[in-house]
Amino acid sequence: MTCLWNTRETNPFVFSVGWFPAFLLSLLWAGLARARRLLPKKNHRATVATLCVGNLSSGGSGKTPVVAAVTAHFAKRRPAVISRGYRGKFEKAGSRVDPQTPEGAVQFGDEPWMLAHQTGRPVYVGADRAASVKKAEALDKPGLFIFDDGFQNRMVHYSKSILLWDPHAGPEAHYCLPLGTLREPLSALSRADFILLADKTGGGEVQNPLPVASAAKSFACDFESQGPFDAQGNPAHLNSPGRFGAFCGVGNPRPFFDTLKTKGLLAHEEPFPDHYWYTPSDIQRLNQVAQAKGLLGWVTTEKDWYRLGDARRLLGLPVYWTRLAAVLDPNFFRALENLEELT
Repeated sequence: MTCLWNTRETNPFVFSVGWFPAFLLSLLWAGLARARRLLPKKNHRATVATLCVGNLSSGGSGKTPVVAAVTAHFAKRRPAVISRGYRGKFEKAGSRVDPQTPEGAVQFGDEPWMLAHQTGRPVYVGADRAASVKKAEALDKPGLFIFDDGFQNRMVHYSKSILLWDPHAGPEAHYCLPLGTLREPLSALSRADFILLADKTGGGEVQNPLPVASAAKSFACDFESQGPFDAQGNPAHLNSPGRFGAFCGVGNPRPFFDTLKTKGLLAHEEPFPDHYWYTPSDIQRLNQVAQAKGLLGWVTTEKDWYRLGDARRLLGLPVYWTRLAAVLDPNFFRALENLEELT
């Protein structure tokens, strides 16, 4: 979701006119979020330990790569992943992800579909996370549940909550929507057991230090871009600098584009909204751009690669994809493994 603060430089007139109403709505949003925590909750307890990976901000924090890394680390525990399946056809009804389903990203959501292929573990989707847990317990009998997002969800009891925090975010990370990017006020940090200082920019000035009030243990979390890969998943060696375009529909596209720029590949960039589903007109426009700029191919993210589905064949040029992988502090895993709740 776009916040008003991000228009401060691109459209200062809109920001100057809208900031005060947005500020009032932000206060209202924060108040409603606090009130929601006081309501009675359905708190299903799974038969095994549960880990939730979430954040306070909307989109683009790196939750899914962290879920993949945590799932891989605990592979011997036979983990199952629980996700909402945002915008997938099974978001309401719920389902176990079948990696062989044609156009699976449409059916189950792009991130669950990607996680199923990355981890090889059972992935369940559905807005009712408690129902997903019960279904997984009946079908797969996992030894651990890992939740992709859900820090704001109250349907399931979490043994431990892992919260991602961007130390390089600007002032927008201190206000609730619609002025800023927060889903709930900063006081919610007190519910986290672990905080991962998620650096997707590769360094820079720390504008958003972790509030001192948080008692959670914090650990470093870096990200690395892997690839590009070709359609078969093999490493692609793109040896023509400045002859490739890039497009993506992710919450924060800037790190993706900047990484390609550092490799000298990028001649053109096309950002789309997060979780965007590409239409024939989008593909036609990309083809026109490629022809006008003399591109040799396109590079996109892994999530977008899966979301494109059969539309890949409509692109007149080869499409390559990159994977964002989380690199977690080993001390973070040691802290998790020492918890009585997970043994």
